[in-house]
Order: sequence, then C-alpha cells, then structure tokens
Amino acid sequence: MNQASLCGLFGNNSIWYIPTSGSNAGEAYLFGIGPTETETCGPLFTKDGKTLFVAIQHPGEKSGIRQNMASETREFAMKTIDGSDFMQNRTVPMGSNWPTKKVNEPPKPSVVAIRRLDSTPIT
Repeated sequence: MNQASLCGLFGNNSIWYIPTSGSNAGEAYLFGIGPTETETCGPLFTKDGKTLFVAIQHPGEKSGIRQNMASETREFAMKTIDGSDFMQNRTVPMGSNWPTKKVNEPPKPSVVAIRRLDSTPIT
C-alpha cells in the first residue's frame, strides 16, 4: 500500500489524555478530534491548568481547499473485538475549509485555546 493510500485510514488526528496517577492511571481518554486533513500538535497547558493551546497544522495538506463540500466514500477493512474481519464504508471530506468552515474558503493553520466554561482547571 502506498503512503497516499494511508491518508485518512485511521480518521482524523486526535488528542488523548492518559492519567499518570490515581485509580485511572494508564487509561486512555479521547479529549479532542482535529479537523479533516490536519495534524494536532504542540499541546501546552498554561501554568494554572485553565487553558490548553493546540496547534492545527497544515489543514488541507492532501486535497487543498474543500470545493463545494466535496466528499468521497472509502471502504476500510476493520476487525471486531474478537478479531473477525469486516468492511466499513466511510464518507470523508475532500480537502479542508478550516477554520472558517465556509464553502470554498481556503484552509489556514491555527492555534486554538481550549478552556472550561466555569474557568476551572482542565487538568
């Protein structure tokens, strides 16, 4: 399988939280999912733990601007939890309009600040 075929195989890039102490130490929790055709990187908490900054890099790297809400359906080989094979169809966007999400707008790298509504620490 060539490298281009792997793009999107595992879905969008994501951010995970794994506690290092306490009763949930070592458990993985999905915290966020990046926009289509991007890489989420550089997560950094402020010293008070109330804000998380995340960089959204190279949106639309593979397909460029998402034109007229273009998408395609892809078939993926998957396995059930008992190891049985099955095929799954997914409709995925082609390109990106991040961060405006407006039709035919060019994608732009961004830095996102994440905070709780009640201003308490995230950590």
